[in-house]
Amino acid sequence: MIQLPPENRFLTALFFSDLPQVLEPGPVGRRWLPAPLDSRHLSQLVGRAVEPRVLRFWTKEAKAGDPFYQCCLGFYYTILREESSRGFFWWRQAAERGEPYAIFQLGLHFGQGHGVERDQRRGVEFLVQAGVELGHPEAMFFLGSLYREGFWGTTRDLARGLELIRRAAQLGLPRAQHHLGRLYLIDEIDLPRDPDQAFYWLLKAVESGEELAYCHLGLCYLDGLGVPPNEALATRMLARATRAGSASAAYNLAICLLIGRGVAEDHNQSFELLKVALEGGVTIATYQIALAYRFGLGAPRDPAQARLWLTKAVEAGVIRAKLDLAEFYLQGQGGPPLLEEGLNLLRAVSSPSANGPKDIARDAQFRLGLYLSEGGWGIKKDIAEAIHWISLAAQNDHLEANLFLAVWWREGRPGWPPNLEKSQGYLRRAEALGYKSPESEEASGEDWVPSPPVKVTLH
Repeated sequence: MIQLPPENRFLTALFFSDLPQVLEPGPVGRRWLPAPLDSRHLSQLVGRAVEPRVLRFWTKEAKAGDPFYQCCLGFYYTILREESSRGFFWWRQAAERGEPYAIFQLGLHFGQGHGVERDQRRGVEFLVQAGVELGHPEAMFFLGSLYREGFWGTTRDLARGLELIRRAAQLGLPRAQHHLGRLYLIDEIDLPRDPDQAFYWLLKAVESGEELAYCHLGLCYLDGLGVPPNEALATRMLARATRAGSASAAYNLAICLLIGRGVAEDHNQSFELLKVALEGGVTIATYQIALAYRFGLGAPRDPAQARLWLTKAVEAGVIRAKLDLAEFYLQGQGGPPLLEEGLNLLRAVSSPSANGPKDIARDAQFRLGLYLSEGGWGIKKDIAEAIHWISLAAQNDHLEANLFLAVWWREGRPGWPPNLEKSQGYLRRAEALGYKSPESEEASGEDWVPSPPVKVTLH
């Protein structure tokens, strides 16, 4: 297989993730192929297996100077035979005759070093020629993706990249329509989240035959984004995208099966799909696999396996996995206790300088404070640090942290005298976050104090 530098893997996936498919050899005549020439229709024409008589015909016509058959041979050797040098020869022949798709392919070959010495500057020049000057939708889309990421020596330009992607989508390129719909779903810096536009472009993509777009269209139906929610239809769309090879769809369908959303709950099938998603590169699946082993959801309950998969999840960058792995280390679950490592994991996530999600940071702050306030499991008690972290969690709108401090300041501790004003302040914050105390409906004025909340346990 062709091995690409890491920075270009996502770009290659845009064009070749579903190529080649298992197709019957296509007809030899060009009348079946719409203009302009593109990867999707060429893959349907060339197919996986080419009969010798067909290959001989293509070669004869290509040598006679027909750019269409030169492109057929370029595709055949580059994609099906993985002979980049021979493929490059035929792409260059067609490009010299002005075929936009062949010029686009020259851009890919130079930029990625396939069959020719890598030269990203020349690659961009060919992409500009094919996409901007000749208006080829695929080249336009690929070039737009480069500009948005600043790859291949280009200056990162979000607006310019978005304009090219939008133009390719308007010209009917299914992958560009899918990509544009995704951008509207995720709230990009230069493109505010717009569920209506997301649904519009994703629907366009599936109507154009982009099977992978059923994943994000399914998510629109799942959460009611730009369309009334329909969870049953959403899961059918996720299943269709999964069959088309979408790892993201496999992951989301696994979650639906796990909790019975839009489909009957099935932990075993969920676990199998998580493995499919992980094989497809969805690294957050490592965390869900860890939870499956931890709680026996489609897999045997196995603390050692859970700890192993939590470690993999942390290595993959799943921030929430650090909280769970810290508990395993501190409590000695699935292996020997690692107290310092566990506390350090919690401190790293708790730090205000950490760039993780706010809800995960405040959970870590509260858990770290509880461990330090209670001691146990060999952890040295440190009340001052504990109150620091729990107070930080409370400031970050952690409900249980506010309840903890309301009781703490009501009752007091050695060296920490009661302070009813602080207690009531934390209780009011807890109520603003949704807590309903038994006394709240009966109390009037400021003289009452809360009953202790239900004891918070670590899980």
